[in-house]
Amino acid sequence: MKRLFSSCWGFILVLGMVLSSCGREHDFELKDTYDDYTGLSFTLNDSVMHGCTLKLYTDNTEYARIEVEGAKVDLNGLLSILAGKISIPGGTKAAPKTSVVSTCILPGSPMIVIDEFILKSSNGYRFSGNGKSDNCTFYYSGRVLENGIEFRLSDVKMKNELPLPGNNLKVYSAQGNFINVNWQYMEGKKPETAIGDLLNDGIVLPMLSQLLVQKIQGMMVYKGGDVTLALADHETKRGLAQYVVCNGSDMRIYLNVPEIVVMLMTRADAGGGDIDKIIKDLIPILSQYLAKMVNEGILVHYSLSTTGMSVTLDSATVIRIMNLLSLALSDEVVINMLQGLLEEKLPQEMRPLLPMIMGVIKALPANLEVTEKLDVSFNFSLTPVPVS
Repeated sequence: MKRLFSSCWGFILVLGMVLSSCGREHDFELKDTYDDYTGLSFTLNDSVMHGCTLKLYTDNTEYARIEVEGAKVDLNGLLSILAGKISIPGGTKAAPKTSVVSTCILPGSPMIVIDEFILKSSNGYRFSGNGKSDNCTFYYSGRVLENGIEFRLSDVKMKNELPLPGNNLKVYSAQGNFINVNWQYMEGKKPETAIGDLLNDGIVLPMLSQLLVQKIQGMMVYKGGDVTLALADHETKRGLAQYVVCNGSDMRIYLNVPEIVVMLMTRADAGGGDIDKIIKDLIPILSQYLAKMVNEGILVHYSLSTTGMSVTLDSATVIRIMNLLSLALSDEVVINMLQGLLEEKLPQEMRPLLPMIMGVIKALPANLEVTEKLDVSFNFSLTPVPVS
C-alpha cells in the first residue's frame, strides 16, 4: 500500500509539473520594430529581401518572439510608379481606392512567427533554430544588434514537394511551341472574328513563341518553392516568385511585387511615352483584381515528364483578366494609343500583321461573351534551344 501511495504521489507531482509547464505563458511586449530604414537586414536563401517588417517581442526573462510580415503593397501606387510617377486625374475616371496587400515571405505565407526562443546577452544576442509555416519547414538564424537586427531564412523544404530529380530543375523555353492557346467557344456561338481560330490556324502563335523564346530563355524550379527565369540579358533572383503545390496537377504562384517593381524600375529600358498613359487607364481596372491575385496566389496547372515541363494558367483566371482588359479596351482613346505603341514597338517582321492584330483587339469583347474555356500554356524542355 505504501509503494502504491508513493507511486500515485509521484505521478501527481509529474502531472502537475507537465500541466504547469504547458500552461506557462510569456507576457511578451513589443520591444522594437525594424524595416529597411530602421536596421532590418533580411535574407531568404541568401537573397536580400526588401519591404518586410520585423517585430521583436521580449518578456522579463530571456525568452523572445519574432513576427516577420511581408511588404505592404499599394498596387495603385506601384503601377503609377511604373507609368512614370503619373497622377490619376479626376473627372471622367474616378480615382481608384488604395489596395494594400501583403507579399509572401515564404511560399503562401505573408507572415511567419518565431515563438519563444532564447535570446541571451552572453551569446551576443544570437538566435537560431528550426521553424515551420503552413506549407514548409525552414531554418532561421540571426542576431540583435545595437542599431538593428539580422534575420536569415534558409534550407526551405516544402511539405508538398514537386517530384523533381534533384534540389532544382532547369528547363528551357521550347522552341516553336513555347506558348499554346486553346480557345473554346460555346456550342454554336462562334463569333464572326474568332480569335482562337486566328491564333491556332495562322502564323501568329509560332511568331509569338519565337519572340518570347528570345526574351524568356528558360526557368529554374527549386524544391524549396522558388521559381526564377533566365531572361535574355539576366537571371531573375530567388524570391521574386514562389509556388505552393496543391496536388499532383495544380499549384499556386505567389509574386513578390515590391522586388519585381524594383527589378523593372532599374532596367535600362524602363517604360515611358504612350505606355505611361495606357497603364494610367488600366490602373483603376486592374489594381483590385491584382491585389486579390497577390494575396491568394495565381492558380496554374502543371505537368512534369522526362522531356520537360508544361505550365497552364487556370482558364477562369485568364478569362477574368481578359474581361478586365476588355473593359479598358472599350475606350477608343486607349485603342488609338495602343495602336500607336504597336506601330512603334512591333518588330519589323510583324509590321504587316498590325491590321490583323488591331482587328483581334477590337474583337476581344465579342469573343469573351461566348468563350467557354481559354487555356494559355507555356512549354519548357530539358534541352536548350540550339544556338543559331
